[in-house]
Amino acid sequence: MKLINFLAFDAFNQLKEKMGTKKLGYFEIFNPEKHLTGNERIILSEATLTIESWYLRILCDQTIAYKNSRIIVAGKEQTLHVSYCEQVEYMCKQSASLVISANENLLNSIQYQKFSICHLCLQKIRYKGFDQRIKRRAGYNQLIICQFSLQAFFVAYPPYPLLF
Repeated sequence: MKLINFLAFDAFNQLKEKMGTKKLGYFEIFNPEKHLTGNERIILSEATLTIESWYLRILCDQTIAYKNSRIIVAGKEQTLHVSYCEQVEYMCKQSASLVISANENLLNSIQYQKFSICHLCLQKIRYKGFDQRIKRRAGYNQLIICQFSLQAFFVAYPPYPLLF
């Protein structure tokens, strides 16, 4: 069986010309509806971004994502959400927009200096064995809440890039 020499194949060369490339190689498909743009990545790594609530994605591990990045959602009363808990679901139904971030820099915002992590979120993802349903674990659960840090969370749940 003889293989076609694609370098001499006219249809292939016409396609390369239409694409505006002269080289062969690896091409990555970029879809701005599914992938963070460079500007969005910079904003999420340095501060917060406001998005429409319908862009929120629920991942298999019950954490939440925007496009191809795991995120945290800023809730009312300095509460941070790391999963799609009942409060985030309620926020999505009540408001068209959400304030999100993809790292611990959200805490640099003045209003989130003294944040609290949502207990429902920790329960939803069973973060480090957190389980409010078992009464004898109350002391352990309180320890998890007190020691919670976004930096440790993002080590356990890397924010970017997510594979589809």
